[in-house]
Amino acid sequence: MSKKFPPPEEIFWIYEVKINPGKTEEFVSVARDLMATMEDEPGTVEYRYSLNADRSICHIYERYRDSDGLIAHADNFGRAFSERFAEACSPSRFSVYGAPDDRVRSILHQYGATFFSNIIGPTGS
Repeated sequence: MSKKFPPPEEIFWIYEVKINPGKTEEFVSVARDLMATMEDEPGTVEYRYSLNADRSICHIYERYRDSDGLIAHADNFGRAFSERFAEACSPSRFSVYGAPDDRVRSILHQYGATFFSNIIGPTGS
């Protein structure tokens, strides 16, 4: 079976957050609400939220078709979810992959993102 590289404009991230004490149910609620909006964000490809065994840490995997899709999500998140999200968790690590444009880099840099570039494939050698 042949494996294919994702399109070069695709962006994904893994965002690790610590669930604030006593806020697990609130975090799960906002995560569910965020996932429900995915259908309304045509540039969003996938969301996955994974909790550790004691439900104190969550890894958030999100994937976008391109920078425009990610910006549409960021606008929606900021308007509808950012306050609830910030009350329920604290960021600990934010790794972004792919080839985001300068607009996306500027937005995500505010959240402490570290950017990783492909070394093999469409955007690497």
